Amino acid sequence: MQAVLKVVDIHKHYDGQSLLRGVSFEVQSGEILCLLGSSGSGKSTLLRIIAGLENQEHGKVLWQGQPMDGLPVHQRNFGLMFQDYALFPHLNVFSNVAFGLRMRGISEELIGKRVKKALDMVDMDAFKNRRVTELSGGEQQRVALARALAPEPRLLMLDEPLGALDRSLKEQLSNELRTLLHQLDIPVIYVTHDQQEAFTVSDRLVILHAGHIQQQGTAEDILSHPASLWLADFLGFTNQLHGKVKMVFPLIVETSQGLFHSSFSVSNLKPGQKVTLVLKPEHSKMVRKNQNGNMISGKVLDVTFRGDGYLTKISVRSEKIISFKSPQNHKVGSSLQVVFPCESVLCYV
Repeated sequence: MQAVLKVVDIHKHYDGQSLLRGVSFEVQSGEILCLLGSSGSGKSTLLRIIAGLENQEHGKVLWQGQPMDGLPVHQRNFGLMFQDYALFPHLNVFSNVAFGLRMRGISEELIGKRVKKALDMVDMDAFKNRRVTELSGGEQQRVALARALAPEPRLLMLDEPLGALDRSLKEQLSNELRTLLHQLDIPVIYVTHDQQEAFTVSDRLVILHAGHIQQQGTAEDILSHPASLWLADFLGFTNQLHGKVKMVFPLIVETSQGLFHSSFSVSNLKPGQKVTLVLKPEHSKMVRKNQNGNMISGKVLDVTFRGDGYLTKISVRSEKIISFKSPQNHKVGSSLQVVFPCESVLCYV
């Protein structure tokens, strides 16, 4: 695929504070790129800069190699959908979707064709005469998406499009939305703070934190090897042990729980250096006798059924709580020994 949008070294300040610091990424033709980050990470501001609603202090936004800086919003032909949908409560579905087209002076005949096409895409044409106040949250979301699609944009940007919906509806619509967006065959930038939503919808992710890009890649790449300890924690990998590097090749770390072998580190390490190990739970397994390294011993603190097994929490000697997945329902208070394979042990400075 070819990069159609390039964001190059974007910097932005608010009230003397740096909000975006050197952000660069590309969006490929037909790709769904997700900007993922917690509140205040700068993702919505970045979207507004791309749309032309705000200006950056430094950096460039390029469309097919041409700079977009200074080009007004309506000339960029980028579709933008906000979290609050911004629908007009006094208008029906058809008029809401047609509003932007009428502002552009398009003929009523062409408006009718484009509105029908957009409503058909989101399966809402049967609701075209209904007031938006009579619609459910999911239906309003579809109308807002249809309005963004009606001008036939060359780039679609969605800012927290499912943020106002409850969890069950969000899970349903995120799968439907991914299918629909791929059918459009135009590049999409999708902003969210919800990790599960991001992993479901996106082809590739850009993860923002404190104005910086922490990592770019597919969900598989990022979940397999988070680029920083902050990102591992953000992704929910809370099994962490502190230690010191005993050997570099192979990487062996000495901890309060014994020696741990790791197959992944984001830094060049030296013997004696203090590090933090992240133990990923999905490949862990119980053992019946002592192993040479990579083993946690403790007592079962809590067990929760998760559909595909039991999430088991054990308390170790240092009062650290470690979680792992087990096919068995272990008794609270029982003693267990758990081994984390080398590929499930990540090392961070």
